[in-house]
Amino acid sequence: MQNSDNDGILDVWKQNQGYCDASVNEGVCATTDPSWVSLPGATSGTKDLFVELDYMCSIVKADGTCDTTNGYSFYPSASAQTMLTNAFSPKGTNLHIIPGNPGYPAALATGAVQEQTCTDTTDASGNPVLCEYPNQPGLVGWKDGFEVLKNQPLNYPDETTCEQALSGPCIRRFQHGRKDSYQYALFAHAAGLPEWGLQGGSLTSVLASGNTVTSTA
Repeated sequence: MQNSDNDGILDVWKQNQGYCDASVNEGVCATTDPSWVSLPGATSGTKDLFVELDYMCSIVKADGTCDTTNGYSFYPSASAQTMLTNAFSPKGTNLHIIPGNPGYPAALATGAVQEQTCTDTTDASGNPVLCEYPNQPGLVGWKDGFEVLKNQPLNYPDETTCEQALSGPCIRRFQHGRKDSYQYALFAHAAGLPEWGLQGGSLTSVLASGNTVTSTA
């Protein structure tokens, strides 16, 4: 595999401005297929870095855009993106910031991710199902919660029906084939951190006795 620029993006991918996901139909596709991974602006002789940029939004409208009139978004400003691009430029790297996924339908390509608020509940057997960050919109755990959002099905209600994909290909927030050429960035409030912990000193001890765990602050 020839990669003259040593940036991880093959020469032939740059020449074609994209490639087919090798895991779908044995790597055969058209540029209009969901398995096509677009690399707009990839340039031979230059190190290219592609980043899919998604962001948390309090109200995602039906067309997939963020309602900033009645809610708020965490989409980075143009100046912030320029600063980020300029940071890579002296290193000879051309940064490509791609909002959402340009290969998906317009309503799924804006990069807006609906904030969700987790509340404690019970399962069908009456057992408690507890949230890591209850009643706090937009907070997810690192790294599992981040991976769930990154790979969330967009055109199927859950993972089971997405894997079966009976009525068409399963579209995920981060296109599977992009793992070979893109990085993924999600802009949000801040990193979710536990309020209590032994390392920070907020807890002095944690003792387990049978099925009971006692934490002392």
